[in-house]
Formats: sequence, C-alpha cells, structure tokens
Amino acid sequence: MVCAGAFRHRPMGRCPPTPLAGAPLPAPPARVTLGDVPRGLGRAFSPRVTVPRTVLRSAVESLTAPSAAKPGEEDEAASQDETFQWTQNWYPIIPLDLLEESQGQGFDSGLPQIQRQAILGRDIVLWKDAEGKWRAVEDRCSHRLAALSLGSVQEDGTLACRYHGWCFNGKGECTRIPQAVDAASEATACASSRSSVQAFPTLEAHGLLWVWPDDGPSAWEEASSAEPVVGRVQGPKANWGVLDLPVSYITSVENVVDPSHGNFVHEGLTIFGSKFSPRQNRPIDMFKALRRPSAKGGIQLNYTAPSKDDNAAIQTVQFRPPTLTSIQFEPGGMDASFELLWVPLRPGLTRTLVGVSMEPPKASTETKASILRKVVSAMKIIPLIFGIIQTSIVPKFLMHIYQQNYINRQDMMALHSEDLELF
Repeated sequence: MVCAGAFRHRPMGRCPPTPLAGAPLPAPPARVTLGDVPRGLGRAFSPRVTVPRTVLRSAVESLTAPSAAKPGEEDEAASQDETFQWTQNWYPIIPLDLLEESQGQGFDSGLPQIQRQAILGRDIVLWKDAEGKWRAVEDRCSHRLAALSLGSVQEDGTLACRYHGWCFNGKGECTRIPQAVDAASEATACASSRSSVQAFPTLEAHGLLWVWPDDGPSAWEEASSAEPVVGRVQGPKANWGVLDLPVSYITSVENVVDPSHGNFVHEGLTIFGSKFSPRQNRPIDMFKALRRPSAKGGIQLNYTAPSKDDNAAIQTVQFRPPTLTSIQFEPGGMDASFELLWVPLRPGLTRTLVGVSMEPPKASTETKASILRKVVSAMKIIPLIFGIIQTSIVPKFLMHIYQQNYINRQDMMALHSEDLELF
C-alpha cells in the first residue's frame, strides 16, 4: 500500500501543461506549416488588442523568389509545402558551462544544482544523474503535482520530490515511494504508468544542452536519429552568450531579418567595426530570397548592407527552423558569421543564445590593393579583434550585463512595445 491520496490529483492519462496565469497556452497543433507556430509563441505578457496572428509565412511570401531553381534546389522547392513538427526538433536550453559552474548548494552529493527551465510553454527540470548525464523531465511530481525542481538529487542519481520523497530516474520512471509499507506494494505502485512523469531526450553538443520536447511514443527513437540545427558556431568549445527577453518568438526572429533597424535602435554602438548611427543609414537597394522557403531549409536572403561604412556590401541572413538565424558578412575582410538561437520558452518570453564565428580574410582576386584600402581594412579589424579578446577573458556574468544593458535591451524596448500592440 501507499499513503492515502496517492495519485489523488492525477487523472487517468497524461496531464496537459499547466496554463499560465492570464495567458492559456493550448497544446501545439500536431501538423503545421513553416509559417505557422504553436499558438501562444507570439503572445506578449499583456495583450491589449486582438488582431490577426502574425506568422512567418507573410514575411517570406512578400519576397521575390528566384525565377528558376538552381542545381540541387529542386528537392528544396518541392518541399516548400511540407509540414513542420514543432515538438520533434532539438531545442538548445542553456550553455553547458553555466550548468557545470552551478554547483549544488546544501547537498552532500556535490552534483550541479537542479535547473528549472521551460520549452514551448512547458516547465521542465534538469539534473545530472549518477552516470554524469543531464536528464530532463516535466517539472511536476506524479503524486501531488509539486515542482520536482524543489527536490534534491540522490546518491543513486535519481531526483527526489521535496513533498513526499518520491524518486524518479532520467526516463521519468518512479523508483522509490517512501510511504510504501513493504517492497511488494512499492514495486507495484512504481510499475504503474500513473506514477511516472514525462521525460524528454537530452543531448550535449556544441557547448549546449539540447532538449527534444516531444511526448509521443516514438520520441526517444526519433531524437536519437536527428541532429540539432547549427551553423558555423559549433564544436565542444563553442562559446555562447545567453539572455531571456520579454519578446515573442515571432517578433524576435523577424527582428534579425530586418537589418534596417540597426542604425536607429542601436545608435551610438560600434559592433564588428561598424558604428551605428542614423547618419550612416543608406537605403537597401537589393533584398531577395536565394531559395524557396521550406520547412527544412527555412529562408535565405541576400541584401545590401544598410550602412554607408559597409559600402553597399552584400550580406546574407538565413533562418533555419526552429531556432537558428545566421548573418554572414565580411567586416574588414574577415569572414564572419553572427549566429542566434531562438528558444521559445513561454508566451512572450524568448531565450536568445548568441555565438560568433570568425575566419581569416578570404583571398583577394585583385593582384594589388592600394595602401589606403589596406589601412582602412586594418583599422576596421582592430575593434573586431579587441571584441573577440574581450569575449574570451571577461567573466561571462560581466558580458551578460553588457549584452543586457547595451545591445539586447535596446532591441527589447522596441520589440516588447510592438508585441503589446500585435498580440
């Protein structure tokens, strides 16, 4: 037997995610197109008006598609109407170095601190088990729905609920019920599907902890054969900045595909050797799609840089669902890729992971270059190199303060006000 009230608040079957106060979050649709996102990802904290929901499709359909598909793009064009499964993808949750540096407080195990996170409006709890693997389960006990993130990691690597001590492994299976009167009744209760909690596959890759937020019967099998969507910032030593913004997922992605805002929103800042100022603004005279939008490849755009300093240089931006946006440009001749990973945490709350890839200048096709051009290029590279060194030696918490107060905060003020009107 187990204590009275066991499973008392647990209905038969899987419980739906707990809705947010004032902002109910319906479950994501099973099949949606590239342009549609789960309802709620675009909703801000304080909706004031009701307007048609903004979708990415409206943004990509307004672009001029290529007149003819290039070699190798036939399959891409044919798949433009395929559906996109939002839950059946890897989502980066947090940089691994932040997890490793966060040691347990008050526990003899010395294991890293339990982390409460969210993905697609669903609360999850992360912890490292006895095998050294990060685990993720829904953050509520199957017994009385208490948050498991309030519990503790046991010597055997299971996660114990703080309320009644029920323990769960990385697969979400209940392994111990302290209130059981004997081993037989405990084994029977633990074997019940009603005692388990929803578990999610995890992956450590490219300096990040990834979660596969699908609760379908084949989730673990599908996750094992899928790779996370990454750009040039990859590998175990990849360095990421992280910041949570009160901005919807849709608005966050659209902001990066809108290069013209930089000279106005970020006025006074110098980033990658270019100083943002309304006086530096120039009209974008070329803005086109390089391929047909698709659920797998997303969208890829070419445009002329909106700054006079960049002399109408061609820049490329690509969005690959569900998280990656990469911007490629050549500051001072360097081959740079500025990459952002967007993680829809809750309605109106998006996590931004920022990484930068720098490669040596590409070989010039010109046999000679004027001394003046060499000097100008060198001057633009100096602040770029200084920024890379600064990122390497400055403590991450100080860089976080810098990002919050100078770059992302400027975006956040404008974008959050936009969300309040749209959603």
